[in-house]
Amino acid sequence: MEVQQIQALNHRIRGRMAHANSPNGLAEATHAEWPSPAEATYLIGLTPPSFVIVFIDDILICSKRKAEHEQHLRKILELLKEEKLYAKFSKCEFWLREVQFLGHVVNIEGIHVDPAKIEAIKNWDTPKTPTGIRSFLGLAGYYRRFISNFSKIALPLTKLTQKSEPFDREQKQEDAFQTLKQKLCDAPILSLPEGCDDFVV
Repeated sequence: MEVQQIQALNHRIRGRMAHANSPNGLAEATHAEWPSPAEATYLIGLTPPSFVIVFIDDILICSKRKAEHEQHLRKILELLKEEKLYAKFSKCEFWLREVQFLGHVVNIEGIHVDPAKIEAIKNWDTPKTPTGIRSFLGLAGYYRRFISNFSKIALPLTKLTQKSEPFDREQKQEDAFQTLKQKLCDAPILSLPEGCDDFVV
């Protein structure tokens, strides 16, 4: 599928940028030309952070109160209609008290690591190659905001991924691996602080 110029972005430094091919997540139908997250947010007329998060063809609408959520939903659905962007009803979910989104679970308590990811981390065997370590660090790094001093803990493993370093696994690397696993499995819930002002998580 060719990418039409409507999906191109004008960048102040890099000039006009467009995908050479249809990006992952776009339906292969000519009417379903979803914009990039930046374009979609611009289209919706919002400056993040706000009540909507757009990732490829996923839209997450977050509201504090029922009446507010109804207004937010109406606004987004009307804008999608105006721009002729179509959401398949069977793939839409409304009025959820808990949602899984991009490897996280979001509910009234806050943001949690997805339990399915925790299960995968629990069963992760000690990496025996630089590629295996990179793979583990990629997953662990995605959740780094749940782990205090992540970079410091991961440093012994990070060094093993460098081509200039010999791949000599020692106890400190094993300790770093097990510490990261443990901290990810016991990851805290990220919640909003007490107060009357707006906060961004």
